[in-house]
Amino acid sequence: MANMKQLNATFDEIEERYNGLDFLFLMLQMTYWRVLEDITPEHWKKAYKTNIIGLHMGSLCAQELMKKHGGGKIITYSSPAVHGYVEYFGCMGK
Repeated sequence: MANMKQLNATFDEIEERYNGLDFLFLMLQMTYWRVLEDITPEHWKKAYKTNIIGLHMGSLCAQELMKKHGGGKIITYSSPAVHGYVEYFGCMGK
């Protein structure tokens, strides 16, 4: 989801095979299992690009295909870590 060329190719293939889309289920998660002191700005950039930008761009691509079928649903899941502490799970970008 963080690679726009690959993301577009995926949705192009969905359009070619199914001529539209009815639903999109996403649970994007890019993290680095490290103590926070070992996480670099590059780790944060990759996590953000996957978890936030990938979700946004994937949803926009799906929306265009859903219009062909009269609408659809986008379902997103968050990390189970939102419910409590998970050691070394600091770099989520969400």
